[in-house]
Amino acid sequence: MKTNRILACLFVSFIISAGLSAQSADDVINDYIKAIGGKKNLNKITSLKMESQIESDMFEATAVTTVLAGKGYKMDMEVMGYQIATCFTDEAGWTTDPMAGTTVQMPDDQYKIGKGAIYVAGPFEKYKDLGLSAEMVGRADVYGLNTFHVCLTV
Repeated sequence: MKTNRILACLFVSFIISAGLSAQSADDVINDYIKAIGGKKNLNKITSLKMESQIESDMFEATAVTTVLAGKGYKMDMEVMGYQIATCFTDEAGWTTDPMAGTTVQMPDDQYKIGKGAIYVAGPFEKYKDLGLSAEMVGRADVYGLNTFHVCLTV
């Protein structure tokens, strides 16, 4: 079966101190989980709400993201006057189409890529259980910080 790349290889940067010597994707992910509190503490979090603002030369957007640990994820975004909602549960995913004014069920491939969002640490804490594999892509300097890039694939 052809491997689907998550969001064009879900190019994820983990900000980890330069002294860390993790080399494999599993090592980097484990160090990331530890850095954000560890599995034990992450499992105590039952919900998470994030508010964000996106600014570019072409548009501005605001988003409110809510995660109910292990149950659901919803992101409400306003872009150029359009309201867009994206939702995932442990069984399905859907999004709104602001141009048509409808809600659209996600295709299976798109759902498989995003279903890890229902967890507080995203797909990283449970990526193996979600049927994903992790690959170390490389390292880079991001805003003066030494980062690891990991690609998750379906």
